Amino acid sequence: MSMRLLTFICFYFALSFLSAGCGFQLNRNQAQLPKQATNLNLNKIENSSFRPGIDLELRQHLYQKFANAGIGIFNSPLADLSLEFQIQKAGNSKEEFSLQEGVQSYRYHFLVQGVLLVVDQRDQITLINRQVLQAKYTLETAETDLEVTEVEAGFRQATYKLGDKILEVLTQDF
Repeated sequence: MSMRLLTFICFYFALSFLSAGCGFQLNRNQAQLPKQATNLNLNKIENSSFRPGIDLELRQHLYQKFANAGIGIFNSPLADLSLEFQIQKAGNSKEEFSLQEGVQSYRYHFLVQGVLLVVDQRDQITLINRQVLQAKYTLETAETDLEVTEVEAGFRQATYKLGDKILEVLTQDF
């Protein structure tokens, strides 16, 4: 056995031994739900805004984020947790700014906001009671108007950020 291989093996075992008790995990994508829940019901995402389809974008993004985080999704009242989200506002605005003198540019701000309700269905305890969450996305351009596809992309990015916030809030330490 070569010295190099022996050194590598010793290093590997030393690293494994040292990291065993410190909470280090190889799969950093795993998320922990509150109260040792292993799954959730993501059946109720409503859209009260004037932006059609944004609820479908959020639902699809959440399914993907939860799956990537190792969280089971069940459309059943038997799930450990029930997550409800109501999108209340989806809007955009335009702001003028200039990076250089004489060169006009614009910032387009996209905002998606709603309220989150999470209930532990095992004992009917509300864990998150109508917490307001919002996400913003900003696009900077020299264009005075955006194309329809650019507006859709701006709302999509804001919606994805909102989904990320929902996952972050849901997996925080309670």
